[in-house]
Amino acid sequence: MGSVGNVDGDFKIDRIAIIGAGAAGLAAATYLSSEERFSHIEVFEQRSSAGGTWNYSPEKGAPNVTVPKSTPDDSNETPYKPASSDGDGFVSPLYRDLDTNIPHSLMNFSSHPFPAGSSLFPSRDVVTEYLHHYAESLKPLIHYNTQVQSLTKITTDGKECWKLEALNLKMNEIRTSLYDAVVVANGHYSDIFIPDIKGIKEFHEQYPEVISHSKYYAQPEDFKDKKVVVVGFSASGLDVSVQIAQICQHPVLVSERKPSSLDPSETSTNLRMMPTIEEFLIDQRAVRFSNGHIETDINSVIFCTGYHYSFPFLGPLRESLTPDGSHVRHLYQHLFYIDDPTLAFVALPKRIVPFPFSEAQSAYIARVWANRVQLPTKDAMRKWEAGLIASFPEMSRIHEMKYPKDANYINELYEICKPTASSKTLIPPQWGEEACYYRQHMADIKSASRKLGAARKFVKTLSDLGFQYP
Repeated sequence: MGSVGNVDGDFKIDRIAIIGAGAAGLAAATYLSSEERFSHIEVFEQRSSAGGTWNYSPEKGAPNVTVPKSTPDDSNETPYKPASSDGDGFVSPLYRDLDTNIPHSLMNFSSHPFPAGSSLFPSRDVVTEYLHHYAESLKPLIHYNTQVQSLTKITTDGKECWKLEALNLKMNEIRTSLYDAVVVANGHYSDIFIPDIKGIKEFHEQYPEVISHSKYYAQPEDFKDKKVVVVGFSASGLDVSVQIAQICQHPVLVSERKPSSLDPSETSTNLRMMPTIEEFLIDQRAVRFSNGHIETDINSVIFCTGYHYSFPFLGPLRESLTPDGSHVRHLYQHLFYIDDPTLAFVALPKRIVPFPFSEAQSAYIARVWANRVQLPTKDAMRKWEAGLIASFPEMSRIHEMKYPKDANYINELYEICKPTASSKTLIPPQWGEEACYYRQHMADIKSASRKLGAARKFVKTLSDLGFQYP
């Protein structure tokens, strides 16, 4: 992955910008600061507090959803005007009754456990408070309510640097600053994806209130007595379907591309699994599924179909990195921009445990930019990416790092970073056999929790659910 050692003169980095103060951006700020090699680190966050997507927005903003939405946005998200002073105008994909899918003992940052007595799968507000507390020591570095508008590479006084333009959303003022390196940690749960299905555009024009996306789902009460179709059955699709099934017309029709590993019978018998939607039919306010079944008089279609990778502030570079939003190209280890490794992206992979994963990546970035770990040659990095692409049948899946890939990745970065550590705070997490055991059984653990219904809130430990490391 990289060779360890003191390599002088590779990078001359002193000023660093971090885009985003979610979990990944906070991890990057922590590890870069601990390196004590950089005099100036700044974090830019468009929301009013740390935590990124974990900042719940009770107002969903009643957006004018673009349908279909099959390409990433060319411009930044425009905040709506919140009704209360608590809101900042940005919609979070969190819904009211959300719990985590990861036990907090795996989810937490390595040096920062969740509060004693937390539910094994904490509710969204517990995670938000956890991240706010983690961000306290980083407060002097963070600019809130500040949206990065553009990031371009320029040459000034004979030296290349990154020019970053940021808009203060409260003052409506643009600030321009120069940096030697930039971490992009803006997340990938904002720019929605809704596939282009036959008739969907015309259907949406005729019935603009019917089609939505899970990003804008708030609570099941909004679907009382309605006939609902949910498209997609990943974690959010399962959660949304089960919650709505408590109160809507039965059954909820759940459309999925391929059979899911998730079991709807765990928590509800009011779901009917269906194949993909082939066509939207305007006259009957209906959808036709690939098995020929037509469901008429539909009140709501919720797409739980995920999000684009979206970097509107990168301008022309964005089109090279992610032309269709399904994946990001030209990266070494899902992390460093190969053509210019002074640009790095944190927490792009999917199906991971993101907090410790971000720590591992952030430690690696810090070591490389401090010239304590050396990257391979650009040819070797391109060869690595070519091998990654060749190993996946679909380009859109190249960032999937389902267990054990994520655990192996974390441990590889640990082995690289540990020899150059100067204190404990600089050592990224290592997953031993016990952590890997629980990571391997994480889906079963969550399944056992779901089966408890409301009683799951009182489960505090893995052993409470009958899971014990041998």
